[in-house]
Amino acid sequence: GSIALLSSVIGSSIASANGYSTAVMLLITLAIGIVLGIFSGVVYVLLKLPAMITSLGVTLMYEALAFIYTGGFGVSFTTNTTLTQFAGKTGNMLIVIALSLAFMIVVFNYTKFGFNYYALKDGQKVAVNTGVKEKMNAIGCYAIAGGMMSIVGFINATSTGTIQMSMNFGSITAMFT
Repeated sequence: GSIALLSSVIGSSIASANGYSTAVMLLITLAIGIVLGIFSGVVYVLLKLPAMITSLGVTLMYEALAFIYTGGFGVSFTTNTTLTQFAGKTGNMLIVIALSLAFMIVVFNYTKFGFNYYALKDGQKVAVNTGVKEKMNAIGCYAIAGGMMSIVGFINATSTGTIQMSMNFGSITAMFT
């Protein structure tokens, strides 16, 4: 949820301040989400702590960065109808869902990355012994998750035109909405 929060805060702030379209806001938010996901994956790989511990620490850090970025006031662009109309249209939402689903199906079922993911999931030691790059696959998974969560943040932001700040794990609920 913290990736959804931080990426949408930065993406919507940049788009709103510069008069960018919804599509540009989505691309900015997505790029930021992927970078945040990669950073989370690198932290996980380098610290060699359980994923849950790493995620809790990174969540607090991302929430704090969003709070600092907005001065604690959140983001509001309710008067910018260009950015707030996207989520209200069913067709737009169906396109986002279809593209996200297609992306996940292709990446995890028809690429070397997906093959390696399943190999690691089903037999980590054997996969690593046969040359699968476990750490790179983990970072790739974090990048994909970051991208998907940034889309959640984008949808939440464009549906209301506001982003409220969350602290103390308050952003976790974004994963379940």
